[in-house]
Amino acid sequence: MPVAEADVTVVIPSYGPSPHLPKVIAALRTQTLHAKAIIVAHSGAADPSGSLARADAAVQILHRPQRLFAAGARNLGLREVRTEWVAFLDSDVVPAPGWLAALLEAARGAPNRFVAGSIGHAVSGGYWGLCLWAIEFSGVHPYLPDGEVQGGASANLLARTADVRRAGGFDETFAAGEDSLLAARLRESGSGNWFCAAARGAHVNIPGWRHCLSHLFWLGGWSARCRRRVRLRGSAAAHVWPLALGLWVAKLTLIYARVLRWGKGQRLLFLALLPGITLGLLVWNCGFLRGLLGTADGSLKGMQKVAAPTVRRAGP
Repeated sequence: MPVAEADVTVVIPSYGPSPHLPKVIAALRTQTLHAKAIIVAHSGAADPSGSLARADAAVQILHRPQRLFAAGARNLGLREVRTEWVAFLDSDVVPAPGWLAALLEAARGAPNRFVAGSIGHAVSGGYWGLCLWAIEFSGVHPYLPDGEVQGGASANLLARTADVRRAGGFDETFAAGEDSLLAARLRESGSGNWFCAAARGAHVNIPGWRHCLSHLFWLGGWSARCRRRVRLRGSAAAHVWPLALGLWVAKLTLIYARVLRWGKGQRLLFLALLPGITLGLLVWNCGFLRGLLGTADGSLKGMQKVAAPTVRRAGP
């Protein structure tokens, strides 16, 4: 029995070896609703064409040898999209069965709506991997209720292609937070921002306290720069620096308020994670303060313009 196909292109940014890409592609091909096209926008020395050819010969690859941040890679893919809808999925986020169907159903529930799916975890990454997941994706955890939101991770996102292009795509001067900037521009244009828990992706968490804390420090810096660009939750702290000193308390309170209200099955886990999450948020807050001392516009200095990529199919 043939599987129904949706007018959707899935764009997957990836860098380097991207060991989880074959699993992500395989999960896309076992969906109850197939995407019309899958584009992998890859950068770095480790070209994944060979492994992807074995996984699915129809996958389109846009390869660039030099490193691209996620915003640049997503924009490369966006330029090749010819469908009504575009879904962005990270190379370490494995979509659950019914992921695409849930995204489309939520998007069609109201005019001019873009949808953020939820992000759980496929691999825990141990204690520190879970702490990082709990902080980085706290606004899109699977136990949260569906509804209007003020953001969402571009690791799992669906929007009309024309809307994303009118909004200018992803800001390539940002190494992180580019999804928040895009969501803000889409909302300013009149689009609704919806969260759909059923559209679940499972993140592969990386273990180790060094990775967790260094990544959170980096995210904190870009969060500050992002809030200097657009008004988001916590934006006042990016302009009145004494307020930034207590941001970690506000974020900690928000995370646990969500767990207590909606995450009944998660309470014991988050109780065990409390010391690591607290330390992680303190480090994130230090990164935020450091970001306030960086470039006022949050730009990525020295980043080269994206050249035309090499385009080819994964197959021969």
